[in-house]
Amino acid sequence: MDGRLIAKILILFMIFVGSIFVVNKIDNAGVEEVSVEMEQAELPIVYVRYKDSFINALHGYTGKVDTTYFRDTITPMDYGQTIELWSDQGNVNYGTYEYELRSQYQGDLIENGAVTELNQADGYDKIRITFRTKLEELQEYVLVLKAMSGEDVGARYYTRVVVENDFHTEKLLEFVQNFNMALFDKTEAEKVISKSIEPNEDGNNEYLSEVDIHSSFDTITFADLNPSQLTKPIASIKEIDDSYAIIQLKYMISATENKVPENFYVTEDYRVRYVDEENVYLLDYKRTQEALFTPDNVDLTSNQFKIGITKDSDYQYVANDKQTKVAFTQARQLWYYDYNGGTITNVYGFCQNDNFTDARVTYDENNIKILNMSKDGDITFAVYGYMNRGVHEGKVGIAVYRFEANKDRMQEILFIENNKPYSILKEDMETLLYLNQDGEFYYFDNDSVVKVDTATKKSEIFIEDVLNEHLAVSDDNHLIGYPNELLPENTTQVTVLDLDTKKSWTLDAESGERLETIGFVEQDLILGRIREGDIEVALDKTVTCPISTIDIINQNKEVVKTYGSTGVYVMEATAKDGVVYLERVRKINGEFEPTTQDFITYKEQESEDEIKVAYKYTDNAYNQLYMTFPKYIYVTNKPKLMITKQIVNEEDTTVKITFDHINKKFYAYGQGQYMTDYLNLNEAVRAAYENAGVVLDEHGVIVWRKIAVKDYHTVADKIKIYTVADVQDTLSACIYMMGVYEEKNPDLSAMQQDLANDMPVEDVILKYTGRQGTDITGCDFENGLYYLCKDAPVITRFADGTYVLVTSYNGERIRYINPLETEDIVESREEFEGKVKDSGNVFISYVR
Repeated sequence: MDGRLIAKILILFMIFVGSIFVVNKIDNAGVEEVSVEMEQAELPIVYVRYKDSFINALHGYTGKVDTTYFRDTITPMDYGQTIELWSDQGNVNYGTYEYELRSQYQGDLIENGAVTELNQADGYDKIRITFRTKLEELQEYVLVLKAMSGEDVGARYYTRVVVENDFHTEKLLEFVQNFNMALFDKTEAEKVISKSIEPNEDGNNEYLSEVDIHSSFDTITFADLNPSQLTKPIASIKEIDDSYAIIQLKYMISATENKVPENFYVTEDYRVRYVDEENVYLLDYKRTQEALFTPDNVDLTSNQFKIGITKDSDYQYVANDKQTKVAFTQARQLWYYDYNGGTITNVYGFCQNDNFTDARVTYDENNIKILNMSKDGDITFAVYGYMNRGVHEGKVGIAVYRFEANKDRMQEILFIENNKPYSILKEDMETLLYLNQDGEFYYFDNDSVVKVDTATKKSEIFIEDVLNEHLAVSDDNHLIGYPNELLPENTTQVTVLDLDTKKSWTLDAESGERLETIGFVEQDLILGRIREGDIEVALDKTVTCPISTIDIINQNKEVVKTYGSTGVYVMEATAKDGVVYLERVRKINGEFEPTTQDFITYKEQESEDEIKVAYKYTDNAYNQLYMTFPKYIYVTNKPKLMITKQIVNEEDTTVKITFDHINKKFYAYGQGQYMTDYLNLNEAVRAAYENAGVVLDEHGVIVWRKIAVKDYHTVADKIKIYTVADVQDTLSACIYMMGVYEEKNPDLSAMQQDLANDMPVEDVILKYTGRQGTDITGCDFENGLYYLCKDAPVITRFADGTYVLVTSYNGERIRYINPLETEDIVESREEFEGKVKDSGNVFISYVR
């Protein structure tokens, strides 16, 4: 080849390479960045090995979790106190492990050490731990398995453990497995499932997204969807004792409808009771099903996207003004459709096409919220909960991202680490998440509104001491309304704040009036007005604040609508989709009696030129959700699928928040899942009772549990009677007897002084018995007997103000000590319960 020709080729090649470099530098001017796909999940899953099968899949945490609130799984052990764990070696092989055994009470350390029984075979690290400390039977503990990376902890795995003798766990697991397998075989289902379910008019038979024990046989067996299992269910024991167990299965299924293959997440919750070796009784059954969105499900004839089977009643999507760009979430994935570009982008999701059956990425302890979308399609969004993969894998927190539509890439701008489990974090995240144009991020946590500057990473507790049920938040989260006191019975002022402009205004109560923040309709505040004279305090200390008038107030502080009716009060008001729904009562003979519901309409006419979502029925899968585009947009082709890449940050975006003050609360769990928290124990007990649950205090102590109350129980022979001469001293006498029973030496005069100084009775009991006191006044009699079944005597009260100590019961009789009498008393249970009920069902005891 001619030398001059070679020289020209080399020169042209150098110019070409140089031009690429210059273009790349211009394109990335001011931003030192590399875009990559999200890192794959690496942390192993640890399984509990129980009777030659796997249960309780444990996910690794790389940040510390507050074990106070941790109630994910529980593992029964026999008297040998041995637990066997198998760690899937996966992408990371730790090789060495340590463990900690902690109490449920404040996570106190009981025992720790290195794992010495460790074998590696069949792709697993096989771990065996035998606890040295003698553990109390039926007492829950928290096991922390630490996977070690050298001298550092690579990941922590958590499960509760309990020593038991007669839970019949193996039999219960066998029943659940057989029931699940029969779901996919109609013939087998007729034999196995028909005899256990309870179909009636209360059952849901319109949606496969939510099914329960009262649904029809066809609905429970997936109608005509004819699914097959994609992944094997691994049982998780959520709660177990000698009364019942709650066992959860999570798995994936696939089915084909209209020639399009679809995948679904399925969660089943069983509440079961052992009867005998031949019978297990199904107390309750619930199932949810959620479709993964697929771009193949585009209905070109109807101008629709099929979202599919989903239980989300308040579907999340945001569109631009022209309705040509839309962002939406489905099954913990964020999607972005660009009509003009003919593309659909999987913006974010731990689960992608290459790993959609990997149990590490399908773990559902997280969610996504769209914060806003620009006219160009750029999206800011938050991911909160457990991080299944990526740079924060194994941590719990809130990650905030910015997606650039024209480049199909995103960047993390903030990560706030949190030590609460997702079940508790979720409730706060659904209250408030907002990012304003100045880069200030606001979120709700620990009864506070927290503000974080995404540029400087500086944070502050912006508003303190506001309960989530009393924080009013507009639909787009940019307006909040909050009271000046924790509870409505004390609230005399409400502040409305615009998180964009920082402008605020206040409303003051009239004389003799209290206020309650209810919510917003569009930009207008919904405010309840309560007459001070209508507020009632029951014997169980429950406060009733009936709303006499509701005002809807605009941003100019003008009342644009008022609702009120003579003799009618509103007990509860909720705002949704421009309608305020009212639960109303009338006061008849001094008692509040429910009356008809009402509502305030405050909704603009929907435009026909907007994207809408609605359910459509099919015989195969019942109601499924569809997204319909305006008539002037013609979805004529299946959009091209795009995958987002993530900009690698050179600087750490992590922020940690600390709170100086935490309100005392009680945490109610039902059906093995966290429900909500309460300021009062009796309210938490009532909620847990209705849902076969438990109640924890702020230290993680189980202060009440739904159990099958024993037919008979007594501590009468262990209680020494102490008498007093005056009715007003009977409460202190009962607590004194409790203290003596607990082998303390209580100072009666000091105790009486504490009670006179209005020290809460629970704290008095703790001080003089060494046990955590409880007050569930207002609950049913059976709820109070829970404590006696646990060998703790129970204080109750008669109408004349006399407190007595219940020490024994059976189906017919109650034995109690009246401190005004020298002998204990045996009385008809029916008569005794009537006397206690007339006095407000006072039940005071302690945790044992």
